[in-house]
Amino acid sequence: MNTGSLNLPGASASSATDVSARVKNNLELIGRIAGISGAEGLVTYVLLGLMALVVAWSVQLAGWGDSPVLIWTVLAGTAVGVAFARLVGPWPLRHLVGILAGVPFSIWQVSSSADGAHVFARFGDTWTRLDIWFDVAKADGISTDPLPFSVFLSVIAWLVAYAAGWSLFKWRTPWAPSFIFGIALLTNLSYRFGDFEYTFYFFAAIAIAMFVHLTLVNTRRRWDAAGIHYSHGISLDSILAPIVIGAIVVAIAGFMPMYKIRPETLDRAWDAMKDPFRDRLGDQALRLFPNVVGINSGDFRAFDQVLAFKGQITFKQTPLFFVETRYETLNPARTYSVYTSQGWLAGPVTQFNRQPADTLPLEGTLLERIAVEQRIVADDNKLGFAIPGDYALNIDRPYISEELPPLRVRLNMVEGELDPNLPDDVLTYADALRDIYLAPDLFGNDPVEAIVGNLLPPDLEIIEFQEKQGALESITVQRITEPIFDQVAARFIDRAEPGESVLVKRLISQATEEQLDEAGAEYPLWVTDRYLQLPETLPDQVVALADQIVAEAGAVTPYEMSVALTEHLRAFGYSQDIDGPGPEQDGVSYFLFDTALEPCQGASIGPRCDDDRPKGYSQYFGSALAVMLRIQGVPARMVSGFQAGVFDPIRGGVVIRDVDRHGWAQAYFPDYGWIDLESTPGAPQLVRGALPDLEVTFFRGADSFASGPDLFIETGESPLGSGEGPDLDELLSTTRSENLALVWPFAVGAGLVLTFIGGVIAWRWRFWDMSPTGRAYAGMSRLGWLSGTGRRKYETPVEYALRLGGTAADADEGGQVIAKAFELEVYSAREVPDRVHQMVQDEWPVVRWALIRRSLLRLIGVKPRPPLRVAPANPVKRPLYSRTTSTEASGGQDQVSSEVAGANVDA
Repeated sequence: MNTGSLNLPGASASSATDVSARVKNNLELIGRIAGISGAEGLVTYVLLGLMALVVAWSVQLAGWGDSPVLIWTVLAGTAVGVAFARLVGPWPLRHLVGILAGVPFSIWQVSSSADGAHVFARFGDTWTRLDIWFDVAKADGISTDPLPFSVFLSVIAWLVAYAAGWSLFKWRTPWAPSFIFGIALLTNLSYRFGDFEYTFYFFAAIAIAMFVHLTLVNTRRRWDAAGIHYSHGISLDSILAPIVIGAIVVAIAGFMPMYKIRPETLDRAWDAMKDPFRDRLGDQALRLFPNVVGINSGDFRAFDQVLAFKGQITFKQTPLFFVETRYETLNPARTYSVYTSQGWLAGPVTQFNRQPADTLPLEGTLLERIAVEQRIVADDNKLGFAIPGDYALNIDRPYISEELPPLRVRLNMVEGELDPNLPDDVLTYADALRDIYLAPDLFGNDPVEAIVGNLLPPDLEIIEFQEKQGALESITVQRITEPIFDQVAARFIDRAEPGESVLVKRLISQATEEQLDEAGAEYPLWVTDRYLQLPETLPDQVVALADQIVAEAGAVTPYEMSVALTEHLRAFGYSQDIDGPGPEQDGVSYFLFDTALEPCQGASIGPRCDDDRPKGYSQYFGSALAVMLRIQGVPARMVSGFQAGVFDPIRGGVVIRDVDRHGWAQAYFPDYGWIDLESTPGAPQLVRGALPDLEVTFFRGADSFASGPDLFIETGESPLGSGEGPDLDELLSTTRSENLALVWPFAVGAGLVLTFIGGVIAWRWRFWDMSPTGRAYAGMSRLGWLSGTGRRKYETPVEYALRLGGTAADADEGGQVIAKAFELEVYSAREVPDRVHQMVQDEWPVVRWALIRRSLLRLIGVKPRPPLRVAPANPVKRPLYSRTTSTEASGGQDQVSSEVAGANVDA
């Protein structure tokens, strides 16, 4: 019979009671999993989930590339961490399973942006692109695919959430999840200084709420264990108090101004600590994740070791620095020598620490070059690089000069193909050695080293060779050349502060078109060794187009070729709103042939931008010109830096803004050096011969830079000067000593961390196979010895706990619980109940910190005060290991027998 339609008395009340019971049962289930009860467990879960959501929200706002929605990742990771904190089994296996579970989940989250008609196809595409990324990483190439970074970001989010959830419900303390999530949040915000700070306020409010809530919950648990009666209204307080206190803190913090209060000394020490990591990992990150927008690096705006091809870019009108000069020139910041289909690499640079007294050597006499001094002044931000990055003769502050050394290559005689980009004489030498290796009888009785040396060309020297069982495995050779100066960048050791000026002496070319046209094509070996390199992945259509342009123009000399290719490119359209090449697509080929299929859209387009015309921005124009010049046998390289800027007649120079960032190509002409070539449409065409003079009248008023002699000296003398220049060995020695001074803070910090880890392992080495009760008693004995109260041989565990409580009052009751449980485990023939171990685990943190405090007070000479022990007037006899009331104990609901409890008391 269906009773749902009957209006029976009390039916609605019964239904409401059933719903309330179901809700109560669910809350109790959550509490049992979390280790706390009812609504308190639900509040803990909610606060932990809110912390995870705020961190994920902050990362999403930061815009780290095409990152997936991390909300579900952090929630799932937190839930798995909480669940695995309560599972039984070997902890390494539990953590391994919990962490590895995040990999397929993260790939599933990211695969929504992969290619494929269904989920399995998208999974396959994601795996394939990850495999390609690993191959690129091993080959020291550049990856422009944003998907691998999204996978790694999602996996990191899972790890952080898993660790936070596990630590909270394993140790029942808010410190661990707050620290883990806080580090993740602050690391993210450090890349967005001044932005999205309100996410930290929300996080702080939730963290404070969790601290207040768990403090009240843990206090209640201790009161329950001690049989202390309290008002049940405190349960409501444990929910409302965190909300109120957190809201007050956030309100106050939101109205406080943000200032940088870290002392300059601490700032420098921190930079010294992180520089080794930044130098070692920064370039690798830029090489493998150049399209990550959150880093704001890896493009021609950042002047890093990597110049990857990207898609849409934007610029601002923000002033960056001021250059006090009288000449309108391009301002190089960094040059790039190695071309890959995904972008440019600076090459295997060597860093030299230079001082203001150093005048740098040059690679021979350069014709039609004048030495000019110009002053650079940082505006609102610190300035870390010098202008120019090439041909900087002298800088009036310590700086690091990045220079390319002579060619050094390792030739493998065992397997693999030789690099076709190697110079002809090196390839010939390697082929001859391989022929000998394939016919080892040609060696005869002569040693391998003698044969290798006899075949060596006069311009090469052997650095090292390796042989195995009489057979040649590999040989490393280096080019013998005159001292060269192939500078690619100059960076200040200490960045220039806002308003601080730096005096730079640079070389500027005044070569005419006729002189460059007559320069010829007899290039030094150190030039052809590096600046004719092209990858095997360069499409044939790029080569065919370069040949066609040169042939149609009738160009013969290198300068005529450069003019023909430049004019062809300047007829293209300009746009900063392009899609960018695919992960496996050649960037120059994409620019020359595929951008014509993209529409001209957005605000950052030039007047010649047509839908059916190739288009791009200066990075693509400069790269295309450098690559096509190399195809024609003309040494060329890519440059990133700034255009001339905006002339300011009052200040007597030019203002360089963010929008003035620029990229272009340079070609090498014998005796004249590297010459700028401008192929970007709309950019001013370069004038050859006499320098463009800004014709300014220099004011020396109140807002001028400095009084004194004119800074703009056109020496008219050879920039080489007299003498042999600085001793490079001495400079190298200085570099090593200064680098050691920067590394020692990191070494000390690493040593302290390793010492701490070793101490923890040594402390717990004998505890691994003990029960929770045994570990607690052993730890209490060790800490007691450190606090000055060592265990005596004739003492029982309870006697020792009583004496220990006399020196550390907070360890009195908990120490007795641990000691009695230890006696029960060691001297009783019965198995110790799990709840006894749980009681010991509950009491051990209190005892541990009490003994640690006692040990620290002992170091400063503070004597202990014994606890006040008052015997109860009407003692209630109850089992020792019970958290129930005395009535419940007398009712027979306790699992521990009174005989066992009495045995412990007698002991």
